[in-house]
Amino acid sequence: MGNSLVESTEGRPRGTLFPSLGMTQPLLEIKNLTVEYAGGIRAVEGVSFTLHPGTATGLVGESGCGKTTLLESIFGYRPEAHISGQIYYQGHNLLELPLAERRRLWWKEIGMVLANSQQVLNPVLTVGEQVREVFRPSKDFPSLGQLFTAVGLNPSHGEHYPHQLSGGMRQKVLIAMALAANPRLLLIDEPTSALDPISQAQIRKLLLELQREMGITTLIVSHDLTLIEEMTQRILVMCRGNIMEEGPTPEIINHPKHPYTRGLLYASPAYFPYKDLWGMQPPEGKVQHRSGCAFADRCTQKEGLCQESRPPLHKKADRKIACHFGGIRTLLEVRDLHKTFPTPQGDVTALRGVTLSIDHGEVVALLGETGSGKSTLAAISAGITKADRGEVLFLKRPVQDHWATRTPGGIQIVFQEGAINPRFSIRSAIEEPLLLWKEDKGSRLRKVQRAMEQLGLTNLPMERKCGELSHGQLQRVAIARALVMDPKLLIADEIAAHLDPSGQANLLRLLKELQYARGFSMLFITHDVALAQKIADRVYILQGGQILEEGPARKVFAHPTHGYTKLLLA
Repeated sequence: MGNSLVESTEGRPRGTLFPSLGMTQPLLEIKNLTVEYAGGIRAVEGVSFTLHPGTATGLVGESGCGKTTLLESIFGYRPEAHISGQIYYQGHNLLELPLAERRRLWWKEIGMVLANSQQVLNPVLTVGEQVREVFRPSKDFPSLGQLFTAVGLNPSHGEHYPHQLSGGMRQKVLIAMALAANPRLLLIDEPTSALDPISQAQIRKLLLELQREMGITTLIVSHDLTLIEEMTQRILVMCRGNIMEEGPTPEIINHPKHPYTRGLLYASPAYFPYKDLWGMQPPEGKVQHRSGCAFADRCTQKEGLCQESRPPLHKKADRKIACHFGGIRTLLEVRDLHKTFPTPQGDVTALRGVTLSIDHGEVVALLGETGSGKSTLAAISAGITKADRGEVLFLKRPVQDHWATRTPGGIQIVFQEGAINPRFSIRSAIEEPLLLWKEDKGSRLRKVQRAMEQLGLTNLPMERKCGELSHGQLQRVAIARALVMDPKLLIADEIAAHLDPSGQANLLRLLKELQYARGFSMLFITHDVALAQKIADRVYILQGGQILEEGPARKVFAHPTHGYTKLLLA
């Protein structure tokens, strides 16, 4: 199959309704599309986007978010649903065309690769008979056999019934069916979801070759983000019927700006192979009309406005984001920190121009050897120690006078060895931060009990002295003491350094579970590469008081660029 197919696409007869387009004009334009089922369930809600000729766009999101409904509405597969808005194909609103005119478009102008080949293909007809129903010979595909060959099938497979073919073969049959009438626009729904890795690779390669050689405009639905990254130039991110983020594929994958997009990426083992699997909480209730943001009930940075009004899809730099705050908010900003300590032997520089940031809901690992300045950076970030130069901002407010650590919803720090008075009882250690807020005794007790339950300390008497606890128990008390203030940021400074491997695993699994459930951000300070790999979303590498490398954990751990990072990982 060569480039002649692209040329013939422009010259083939199409009637007078759909003349050929220039590359700058949209091929498909969706405006405020809403698809509603019986019972007021909105599978698609006010969606708008544009596809230009020859481009490949990915549509991603959780199962049930409306991706397939959107594709089938474009193709015309949803007669039972109430569809409003506009679907413009080459400037003509498909929803206003007579049914006969729309039928002319199906397969001939708009092809669709359906998911679930077992359910789509008729079991009592050969696959060749089914493809012939839409096949239109052209100079590029003069025979059905050549069409099958083009999609990687032997022409003899046309005489087989669906159950006689493998899953990968059936998927190729569906691709052949979609290409049989040589369409301009190809809608592809989960092309590899039910296939083994080898078949997935074959389908990917086939679709890439078809895109390149035929120049077809494609809209690809998939929950496989690696497939979308490989095959598309732009991504649409969908949540509960709404587009939450849209932008260039590399930018969306490497630098997600919406909390929902970030959640999809962070749950993918393909991008974070070292981490334990943590998906987002499932959405609450059915997909019905709501006044607020579609992601508000699960978002770590939500405020009252998010529940009350739906954010429009704002354009911001290289993308569009549906968020009242313009996307993921920065929680902590550390700018150009310098710190020197005087000693009898002379001044020791602990930090040299350190800059870092932590966003809402993410875990950032600060990785470096002993003496690199990690604990100094932690103390300055929490407002415990003053920097010689530079600034620290928490929610855009300077961190000073200990306000951030004294305020509920602020910053809390857990030190390497607990740092709790051994004469304190467990209850008094956890309760102490609450005394600053003059809460009544009953309220304090309930919060202490809740914290002990969350940290697995209910088997210990509240009045036991902290000096009688093991390292693991003491660290759990220290974490409970921090979390009782419901912080937005937890700084954990080498909290597992003195624990045995089993104790480390138990503590970190519990801490990550709490972070996942409560949505706080975390600065996890460690010299242990393996622990950082298990827990980090992003990583900073610190040596000699300087940041040498930073970036997404998947990139820093898999492809380090600095020599020190390579040495540290080795």
